[in-house]
Amino acid sequence: MAAVLSPFVYWGQNTNFLSLNVSLRDLGSAPEVILDEDHLEVKAEGTGCQGFHNYEFQIEFYLPVDPKKSKFRVKETGIEFNIKKQVRDCWPRLTYDNKKPAWLKIDFDHFEYDSSEKEIETDPEEEKERREMLDKMEQEVKKSKRSVINDIRKGYLFLYNLFQWVGYSFVFTSLMIRYHKHGPDSRPEAFEKVGAQLMLCQFLALMEIMHPLLGFVKSKVLTTAVQVLGRNLVLFVLILNNPDIQKHYAVWWLFSAWSLVEIFRYPFYMLSSIGQEWGLVSWLRYTVWIPLYPMGFMCEGYIILQSLPYFEDTNKFSLILPNRFNMAFNFPLFLKIYMVAMLPGFYLLMMHMYKLRKNKLTPNLRKKAAMFRKGPSFFRAKIQ
Repeated sequence: MAAVLSPFVYWGQNTNFLSLNVSLRDLGSAPEVILDEDHLEVKAEGTGCQGFHNYEFQIEFYLPVDPKKSKFRVKETGIEFNIKKQVRDCWPRLTYDNKKPAWLKIDFDHFEYDSSEKEIETDPEEEKERREMLDKMEQEVKKSKRSVINDIRKGYLFLYNLFQWVGYSFVFTSLMIRYHKHGPDSRPEAFEKVGAQLMLCQFLALMEIMHPLLGFVKSKVLTTAVQVLGRNLVLFVLILNNPDIQKHYAVWWLFSAWSLVEIFRYPFYMLSSIGQEWGLVSWLRYTVWIPLYPMGFMCEGYIILQSLPYFEDTNKFSLILPNRFNMAFNFPLFLKIYMVAMLPGFYLLMMHMYKLRKNKLTPNLRKKAAMFRKGPSFFRAKIQ
């Protein structure tokens, strides 16, 4: 004979009523309810703690109740009872029997004591259960909040990296298609054709400085800021404000290097945001920078050199005395100092990337080499 399944029943009270909440969802039909002065019997088919089954339970009340003034209703989350007590009082327990069933739980949200009535003696076991349940509920709420925040963070990072990947893929593909159709003649049109899309991606890349500050990712803020702000200086300050440099072939090479390295970088971060890793994607992310970073560095330096005469002649972004700020700023001099600082900065960046590549790829290579040295017997053992 199959064991009788009982759903979780949460009970609460005030001096006038008992509150019972039967945790059963997806009720297949109307529940069978028998309620008299001394006991309650419920039979129903629904989804409870053991899945979708027939459930039933009986409760012999601690004191008599008034069935005529009691009622129940079926909700999506279960069956809710509101049972009138015959005598206005707070009960020390729900059941006549001092032994509490395992499926009967206290609903502390609907549990009230009337301080104007007689003081109720609390069962030590119920008090211990109450404290444990409150602690458990608090932990579950905190865990649930952390889980929701973590899911939002993962979703945001995945969508951000996906958007950036699509944007840079569009830039690189457009450049290559136009080059295939028109050859070298397409290079002067690089900024005109894909400049707006690239500027959008580079502007959004400022968020990558905020991500480690907000704790979204574990990366170095300074290294990220140097890369992002350096690119934005060249793109938004030099290229955007100098019509002559926009048509220079170095811009085509720069856009190609920037977009190609990002095509392999953002898929790695997309997978990392959802806790996944693909070997080929990781290898490409930590390898393609080796030729592309020097290429981008040389293009940036060349564009700065070519921009110096324009900003010296126009005094754009420079402050010339006298002015209301009573200070001077020579933008061409700033660019020259920046170019000098680029050399050690580029060296540190390359060393940083080399360390990341070594830490990421070397353990995998050693593991594969160890597996190879163990020979075919090792692989046969793994298969078995």
